[in-house]
Amino acid sequence: TAQTNNSHSGQLNKMAALVGLQGTSLSLSLLALLAFGMGSSLPNPHQGGVAMAAKAAAVPFPCTETTCIKTPIGCYSDNNLARTLTGRNLTDNAMNIDKCMQFCSSLGAKYAGVEFGYQCFCGNTIAAAAKPSTGCTMPCKGNASQTCGGTERINVYQNPSCTTKRLSFPFCNNTLSVETRLADLVSRLSLQERILCVGSRTCQYGQYNFGMQWAESLHGLRYPCAQNVATGEPVCATSFPHATLLAASFNRSLWHAVGDAISTEARAFYNSHYDGSINTGRFALSFWAPDINLQHDPRWGRNLEVPSECPFLTGEYARQYVGSMQQVDSRGRRKTICNAKHFSAYQLENADGVTRQTVSANTTAQDLAETYWQAFRTAVKAAQLKGVMCSYNAVNGIPSCAHDYNTNAVLRESFGMDGMVVSDCGAVNNIKATHHYTSTNNATCLAALKGGTDLNCGTFYNTNLEASVKDGTVPASLVEQASSRVLRQAFELGMFDAEPPFAQYGVADIDSQAHRALALDAAKQGIVLLKNDNNLLPLLAPKKILKQNAGAGAGAGTTGAAGSSSTAGAAVGSPAGFTDSPIPSGSSSSRTGAGALKVALIGPHMNSSTYMLANYYGDNQLVFDHTPLAAFGRRPEVEVVGAVEGCNFTSNDTSQFAAAREAAGKADVALVFIGLHSWQGPQGPGDPALEREGVDRAVLTLPPVQTQLVQQVVATGTKVVAVLFNGGAVDASWVYNNVPAVLESYYPGELGGDAVADIVLGDRSPAGRLVATVMPQSFADARNLSDTTMRPHTVDKVGVPGATYRFYNGKPLFPFGFGLSYATVAFSWGALGAGADADAAGHAATTTTATAT
Repeated sequence: TAQTNNSHSGQLNKMAALVGLQGTSLSLSLLALLAFGMGSSLPNPHQGGVAMAAKAAAVPFPCTETTCIKTPIGCYSDNNLARTLTGRNLTDNAMNIDKCMQFCSSLGAKYAGVEFGYQCFCGNTIAAAAKPSTGCTMPCKGNASQTCGGTERINVYQNPSCTTKRLSFPFCNNTLSVETRLADLVSRLSLQERILCVGSRTCQYGQYNFGMQWAESLHGLRYPCAQNVATGEPVCATSFPHATLLAASFNRSLWHAVGDAISTEARAFYNSHYDGSINTGRFALSFWAPDINLQHDPRWGRNLEVPSECPFLTGEYARQYVGSMQQVDSRGRRKTICNAKHFSAYQLENADGVTRQTVSANTTAQDLAETYWQAFRTAVKAAQLKGVMCSYNAVNGIPSCAHDYNTNAVLRESFGMDGMVVSDCGAVNNIKATHHYTSTNNATCLAALKGGTDLNCGTFYNTNLEASVKDGTVPASLVEQASSRVLRQAFELGMFDAEPPFAQYGVADIDSQAHRALALDAAKQGIVLLKNDNNLLPLLAPKKILKQNAGAGAGAGTTGAAGSSSTAGAAVGSPAGFTDSPIPSGSSSSRTGAGALKVALIGPHMNSSTYMLANYYGDNQLVFDHTPLAAFGRRPEVEVVGAVEGCNFTSNDTSQFAAAREAAGKADVALVFIGLHSWQGPQGPGDPALEREGVDRAVLTLPPVQTQLVQQVVATGTKVVAVLFNGGAVDASWVYNNVPAVLESYYPGELGGDAVADIVLGDRSPAGRLVATVMPQSFADARNLSDTTMRPHTVDKVGVPGATYRFYNGKPLFPFGFGLSYATVAFSWGALGAGADADAAGHAATTTTATAT
């Protein structure tokens, strides 16, 4: 999905004159409050203000009509230093005078004021220092015929008085079925109104307006921080570990818990926006997530966003994430809705002379069915997935967003998906512009709609669809069908109901202590121990007893690259079938009497903050206090004797090598933090992104300067632990062969530094397992990234290796599912008991043992 900054600053239009509204009684539809997602992130230059004593009543939801009596007082200068109205305030990208008056009326305020086109302020007095002004000529975001102040100018109205009544349309009657209500609403819409609904813009029915919005939630809500109106403090969504690390836990219950937490925060933002508890422009209930494409090649730039190379594991991840996000209340209304992406066979960004906008994934029906479609099938059939995003690429010559067979015959008819299909942003335009599948705009509209694309993220439908219908190219019935599929989500979310669902969630549920604890636990569950020669790790913890979890599942021990026992086949659920016993209070470490452990933190990731969040994350302030350096620095049993980056990620600058050697020489253990990054957020712009949307890797190897840095540290003779941060697997062969202990930490989220410290120091035994095969560079040398064939094959009589653990016919550096522990785990097979789960051979793992290493 295209990542864009939708800030409206600098885009506000001028309006010639203030519209006089003295003594006017106007009708207001609060259908504008049907905001379920991708709303613009509005700047809030006038944050702050004193909270009024009474808590605001929830602003009425859709299917209500409010009448307000407005008595204008005048236009005043207004800014943070000289506030005209000092009560509660509201920011809304559909703001108008009536909405502001209703908000202030619900508070019992005597005055209401509108400013900047989208801000509302309330108060019981006008500040004595308030200065009358001119310049209140800015159109309201929600009604351009009204003016909502201006830049540091506020229109003030006296004694806001509003009455609200329930609309009597059948689509507002929640005693009727969704089908009946949906049909009633769609039947009332004109062609132009239906086009607005499918064109990624605001829908409207006559005078009644309602916004159509979506948002991202791959590993947390991708929102800017809101403002708590009562305290003035920022309110920021939780940033969980990215999908690859979450999948590495192999823990269904964890994936469900994370989806539940994200959907709780979504409802909390939504509810808190409408009850006036927070100022925010983002309050989505429908999300472009999860990303359930496959890591078919380690070079793909978006591997960090997707769970695994395994269709089954990815499908199970989708089943739990979607199932928890889309959970229903007692009346069948959904908490949130998922629109999984990207359908289908999306495999590259920019490689082999093609881009994601031009490439055709030329693949076999068998590979599509067995590999590329499996996770989508699971999400639809097992979790009732209600939305899908079609991808930029073509499949066998037909653009994904115009692919009638793949979308309609397979996704809808065979899998049973009864929801909406949305284009990736700009993909409808690309049907003509980059794939050259059509030659006219009208034919492009027809191809997209016949191909099953209901909602156009972009402007193509809005610009071209009406003419396409009027000239007979596009049947009006296709527009009606698409608008019905888009609007179905609103009804399933309960947005037209008199009593909104999931209203119990509020500000306290956003980045709560429980969600932070979950983010930390998730990171610890997914970190993978790749190597641990001579049991170098954990550095401090006493020997711990692992609780036996008999019958946790079937799995066979394997020997990986490091030559130690692992449980790659351990059952999903409780990682490896065990949970750690807590260290008793007052336990002494293995260094009792030896003083604090001296450690040096070295490497370009040693103080990473937003790089631990990777991409598609919301504004986050917590992560800056939980970098690896901060986390180890807080541990009283550890003395950080040096902290040196040593190099940046890719350049040839070795000027910090001497400082890195000096730091390592002072330490008992040197922790070297290396890997890749996606370069999103304030931590950059030191280096270009190594993997991200739009950027594929050319090679699998670790950037040479990082390998050289590790070699310098190892040469000091100090014991070394390497910690990798990355999405796609990395061929760091020299590190794997020469460093005694190696951790794969992927992108661990807002508390990632603490998670790494807990694993390294022994507060938690690692239990993560690799979600993708760690391939050697020879794999990339022999195979094009644009090659979508899964099995070994030949190209121009030259052998090409198969892809992923299922078909790779070479020797991996580490196999799929590999991961070590601080304990030796063994399984023994028992007879199949009544009601027990069994493997294909009819055996059940009834006995498990674990011993401390």
